[in-house]
Amino acid sequence: MSEWLRTLPLNKAFGVSTIESHEVVDSIPEWVGFLIWAGWWMNRKSPQHERTVLVILLPTRICCSVFCCLGALIRSIERGDTILSWDQFLALPAGSKVCVRYPGSKTRMRKKTVEGIVGRNMTATQAAREITITSKNKSYNALTQWVFQCKFNDYEITPAAPLSSRMDSKLSNIMIFYKTIVKGFRPTSVLAWSRECLLVTNLASWRSEAGGVMIFPQEESKRMSSYTLHELLMPSHDLKAEYSGIFLSTPKSDKISFLNSPIAILNGPEAIKSWDRIRSSNVIMLLDHTEYDDTIENFLAPFSDARNDKTVVLPEGIPADLPAGVELVIFALT
Repeated sequence: MSEWLRTLPLNKAFGVSTIESHEVVDSIPEWVGFLIWAGWWMNRKSPQHERTVLVILLPTRICCSVFCCLGALIRSIERGDTILSWDQFLALPAGSKVCVRYPGSKTRMRKKTVEGIVGRNMTATQAAREITITSKNKSYNALTQWVFQCKFNDYEITPAAPLSSRMDSKLSNIMIFYKTIVKGFRPTSVLAWSRECLLVTNLASWRSEAGGVMIFPQEESKRMSSYTLHELLMPSHDLKAEYSGIFLSTPKSDKISFLNSPIAILNGPEAIKSWDRIRSSNVIMLLDHTEYDDTIENFLAPFSDARNDKTVVLPEGIPADLPAGVELVIFALT
């Protein structure tokens, strides 16, 4: 595993490959590990009235933004979870709609998902609450069930709407990947995703890059599962899309002004021009060395005047040196 990934909550290492080469690199390059770490580290809560900007200079930007996005989503998995606790479940007003995910006996993940309405509480001597299933499912249709506190953890009850069959199948495969590599993974963390990361980039180039890179979790068995980064990042460019991991935008899109994702990634000089419309607290700017010219230097000059380096605290355990050909500067803007 890359030294940059040792601070992340990962169960196991993974390899990368391109669809064209079919050659899996078991030990991912340090620059890949660094970019995943950068996306993970920057997708964090900033102190009030502070913004953090990370400018990264690279030998090339090809495929770099997709790895930053992967790191950002790994951080979202740690933070996001819509599953209700027992106390939250009891506190719901009668008549509230909930989503109940029953354990599937023949599947690796919970996939039997139905919608229900919360009813009355049982007497104080028996801690339980009633749910009436409203989804048209021949196994559960019109079922009225008492959910007991002692069995509450057998279910996943969330305020989210149930998944369609198509979306359930799509998300199930994605959940299997993240469950394999991320410690303490909860499926409901993915169900909580709503534009976790804004990526401003050239869309045609990005789709080619994301669709051409494969991720291979290192399994003990010889059988190896593979996933494209395009699949794992759950991209969308529709503000009404459900379960969006990253939101894709061109630099000139008006949609940028309506998004307040935890992190924004500006990929290239044209994307950086949209800075004044970015609302995210944490921003990564990606450039290759040839793109760092007088225009970019002048653009960043005001950042230096407003920075407060004392507020930047890097995590322990990261390498002392950056990968070859990579440079960075961090601006904590107050």
